[in-house]
Amino acid sequence: MIGALYSALMVSTALYTGVVANAYVGQGGTGRAQILAALAAADCVAMSFSDNTMKIVDSVTPANNFDGAAISGGVFNKFTYTRASTATFVGSNGLIQTAASGVPRIDYDPTSLALLGYRHEGARTNLCKQSEDQTTTWGSFNATATANSIASPDGTTTADTITETATTTVQSRYMALTGLLSTGTNYTLSAFFKAGTQQYGVLSMDFGASTIWIRGTYDLNGGTSVSSAGAGGGTVVSIGMIAYPNGWYRCTLTGSLPSGIGQEMMVGMSDVSNPTTTNQYGAVSYVGASKTIYVWGTQIEAGAYATSYIPTTTVSVTRATDALSLPNTGFNLSTSEGTLYSATTSVYNNGTPDRNFMHLANTTTVYHKIAVNNSTGNVEFYGSDTTLQYDIVGSNPTNGVLTKCAAGLAANDFVLVQNAVVKGTDVSGTVGAPTSLRIGEGTPGTEAANAAFYECMYVALRLSNAELQALTT
Repeated sequence: MIGALYSALMVSTALYTGVVANAYVGQGGTGRAQILAALAAADCVAMSFSDNTMKIVDSVTPANNFDGAAISGGVFNKFTYTRASTATFVGSNGLIQTAASGVPRIDYDPTSLALLGYRHEGARTNLCKQSEDQTTTWGSFNATATANSIASPDGTTTADTITETATTTVQSRYMALTGLLSTGTNYTLSAFFKAGTQQYGVLSMDFGASTIWIRGTYDLNGGTSVSSAGAGGGTVVSIGMIAYPNGWYRCTLTGSLPSGIGQEMMVGMSDVSNPTTTNQYGAVSYVGASKTIYVWGTQIEAGAYATSYIPTTTVSVTRATDALSLPNTGFNLSTSEGTLYSATTSVYNNGTPDRNFMHLANTTTVYHKIAVNNSTGNVEFYGSDTTLQYDIVGSNPTNGVLTKCAAGLAANDFVLVQNAVVKGTDVSGTVGAPTSLRIGEGTPGTEAANAAFYECMYVALRLSNAELQALTT
């Protein structure tokens, strides 16, 4: 089988480059999912979002068999998918778009426009009101706002201009969040910035006049996060920038505050990369010259990373979790052996709770899953049959880079392979009796992958280590 496996992988290369993308759908051609199923040579479920294909082979219940598109008319075939809200994603043109409630999202890289795949996220709430209108509800520390000045990252003319005051003073806009933040909890602030005549944008969070704050500064010409700072016990966990079309950057600041009398999120400007002159809120003070930046899509959410943009107006808004699973319709989930495989792209590694890629389980005691550990950020393959049986540790995925993981399971024979490297094995444990297959989550609505799935597969057969290495090359 190894020779055929390598041959099939070579044939499939064109699918990855998009040369024959969508060749299968409507034309009867061979798609990536069909190639994956051929590699398995056993009962399996294979999905590829590179060309929107799905192949299900079930010798036990032939009615489950399927050979066609993964998603048709915004609906998953064979699988059960839910998300009880709208949600945003990056379209093939690099612009932010909105998917209707219950419609899955196919995400693209905003810079390269490369297809990333099916976007799966957990629930998050944007606590910042008026995310696209700096002239309503937002307060001013001397910086003025002009609404709807230029085209925003979604292509509409809804981005605002922020103009500094031509005096020595603080230059920021602020949104009151009193009573919304919990002490000691990590929050992630994000905003889309674009340089006007001022080079540096600033994000900060504070507990009012108590001199407790965190801040990040961003070079909007160079496209780099240049400095961060905190005071009064405020702790910065990370800062970052992601480039979007037309000179936009999504800037992020993650951290926590210990205590305080009030709560605010601020967006503003700086005239230097590492500002040192601030007020008690952490806002930057300098000699203004009426320079400008552009702002759109402000967000603050509980968690150690930014998720997809959630638009707001007069109230906070929650994006519901994605949920994707194979219904328990008698599909042959083997009780003696199996293989799990996923190819995913994440924009962050750590976070609470664990992030599941593939989850094979029953409703009581059995589970086998490929997940990212919430504390280490490493990929792990671990499983339980009443008690934890094995835990094989892989590597930390590189943000924004496709990571391929395959796990083999059989009685006293478990292995994790990541990007063609065998990460570890375990020779103790049982398979149990799994009854459900979930993609991108643990139990319904929990431990969301927060990643884009390029392709994934379950096989009712324990492929060899060499085959798993070939599959993840």
